[in-house]
Amino acid sequence: GDADIVFMPYNYLTDPGSRRSLSYLWADSVVIFDEAHNMESICAESASFDITSKDLALCINEVERCAALKASGVELSMTDGASEQDLLILKAILLQFESVIDSLPLQAQASRGGPPNPPSVTKGGDFIYEMFA
Repeated sequence: GDADIVFMPYNYLTDPGSRRSLSYLWADSVVIFDEAHNMESICAESASFDITSKDLALCINEVERCAALKASGVELSMTDGASEQDLLILKAILLQFESVIDSLPLQAQASRGGPPNPPSVTKGGDFIYEMFA
């Protein structure tokens, strides 16, 4: 139904999927953020991601498998016309990415009462430009 006031957590506005599903609420609306000083960290968190060495290794293995299939003459619909050479270039980029990731010093992360967190590293969004420079 219709409502004059709707209260909801920030993630409904910062998460694209949630925002799309609630798009009918935003037409001709005024949005007021309580505790708006938290918005920068909330938005940064919603746009961040985790990537592990295992993720990269699996990705590299899959690209190698696709390149081998291409080399044997198999047409792969999931490569969208990429050639074997394109896949080998992608593999080289992923290997470079893996090397940069593996060279980052990991730091122990505090645990909040549960099992200990594995060591990790967190970088700002502009680090992606440094990584691929």
